[in-house]
Amino acid sequence: MSYQRVETIGDCTLYLGDCCELVKSIADRVDALVTDNPYGCNFNTDSTRFSGGEHQGVRRGQGRKDREIPGDSEPFDPQPWLRFPEVIFWGSNHFAQRLPIGRTLIWLKKQPRH
Repeated sequence: MSYQRVETIGDCTLYLGDCCELVKSIADRVDALVTDNPYGCNFNTDSTRFSGGEHQGVRRGQGRKDREIPGDSEPFDPQPWLRFPEVIFWGSNHFAQRLPIGRTLIWLKKQPRH
């Protein structure tokens, strides 16, 4: 099994780990899948570009440039995940053209003043 941790909450069992590895081994044992998979966008994860200075009286930290999203430099293929009875993809707008037409929930995270 390729998970890092297992948590049980009530009658639910959560398998926490690398979704690209987990999807290979849990398909026959789950009722639903919730994943924040790599989007295939090759995001710039260097947060030092946002560091320094103040914003609304809060001092910004130094940022980090030691993180990467494994697999994010390659286009994401959602096919292995689509065999699950229920799937929630975070960031599915980044690979929507690879998903079957169906139900999609859009969550626009705006600041309250907007």
